[in-house]
Amino acid sequence: MQCNILDYGAIPDGISDSTAAIQSAIDACAAQGGGRVTVPAGTFASDMIVLRDNIEFHFEAGSKILSLLTPVPDPDLNIPDPTQNTKRWLIGGVKLKNVAVTGMGTIDGRAEIHFWNKNDGLEHPLYGQRFWPRNHRPKGMIHFRECEGVVISDVTLIDPPEYNIWLLGCDTCRITGVIIRADLKGPNDDGIDIDCCSNVRISDCDVICGDDGIAIKSDIHELGYDKACENITITNCRLFTSSDGIRLGYEGDGAIRRITVSNCVIHNTMIGISLMVAISPDDGRGINIYKGPVISDILFENLIIDSFQTFNFQHPKNQTTEPIRGYMDRIFFRNITATATRGSFLGGAVESPIRHIEFSDVNITFSGHMGTDFLEKVPDPYPVWSDLPFSGVPWPFYVRNAEDVVIRDSRIEWSDCDGAWQSEIAKCENANVTVERVAKVNPPGAAK
Repeated sequence: MQCNILDYGAIPDGISDSTAAIQSAIDACAAQGGGRVTVPAGTFASDMIVLRDNIEFHFEAGSKILSLLTPVPDPDLNIPDPTQNTKRWLIGGVKLKNVAVTGMGTIDGRAEIHFWNKNDGLEHPLYGQRFWPRNHRPKGMIHFRECEGVVISDVTLIDPPEYNIWLLGCDTCRITGVIIRADLKGPNDDGIDIDCCSNVRISDCDVICGDDGIAIKSDIHELGYDKACENITITNCRLFTSSDGIRLGYEGDGAIRRITVSNCVIHNTMIGISLMVAISPDDGRGINIYKGPVISDILFENLIIDSFQTFNFQHPKNQTTEPIRGYMDRIFFRNITATATRGSFLGGAVESPIRHIEFSDVNITFSGHMGTDFLEKVPDPYPVWSDLPFSGVPWPFYVRNAEDVVIRDSRIEWSDCDGAWQSEIAKCENANVTVERVAKVNPPGAAK
């Protein structure tokens, strides 16, 4: 069955509230067993839209939905001003089968109207120079929770209240050809967040945003039960963010495993690839982490990365709760070409060291002024997101609490560098690192 939202009373003037009309079209199509609900060319204003089983919500070329979402508190939370409402979204649903958001249209979250305070003179207390978030933001603009058979393709997403796409507890999903244009100063405006999901394919997406480009997480506390984030492929994507290009971990304690990332361009980011088991709950950003996930069997290959720091693995100590039990194991990097302003950090914990990390055919060019204020030992725990109290890591790799790290068949070049750069490939602290056949080009201190 096919339904056009115009036939149910939607008005393409960008002002009139078409929520009821759009929902009626979806419900009528679902009552007939499913089909395509079409958004024709024109601009439609809408509040929260709930899809149904077997529904394709399809945007024709020239179509647009403008968000009418406003701040609404989560009634299940007993705190006065929650910053998120995970039960609201613009387009999505819970426990659905065979749902899709497709087509060549645009979804505009209009976050700056209700959810951000665009004041460049105001500094966010956690995230630095960002727009100030207002309370009760919907966590995902497109959000599917515990759904099976999710497809999101070809649409353009702009100005989200928080995450652009957030899948939680879903299985068998495909995200392809999506364009995301979020403000580089937007608070928490991640591109694509895959959380406790399995069997997911992300391909051919073009993402510009102010937080993680693509994040793989395992927030089992939000989901309500233990479910691994696993069997995920990411390929042929471009990621441009003011935070991390690709991040694994940070929120949640569920396993993250069997992930491949290939043929992507990550540029103008703070950190190219970030893996995070946990941060201290004393840090305001250390939410929903109690024992830490096991991140294992991960492959990154054929990537081009331009960032402040190419790799950052974090497993800081937890000072106030039960010992962190998560760790990183069997992580492989192959055929990586990168430029960076500072060296990478690979940090495990004494009780849970990094295990079996391999870099091969990795070519990194460093540039920039290091300064003279570096320390021989990087602070422990490592400050989140490279906000070190000095110029930065002056070695290509600083490795702490690690077993069986190998860097082989690679090339490290220093170009237009000055200050206290160090020529030692890997600075080790309680770590076992093997360096094999790594060429050093213009190392610091070499005769010119």
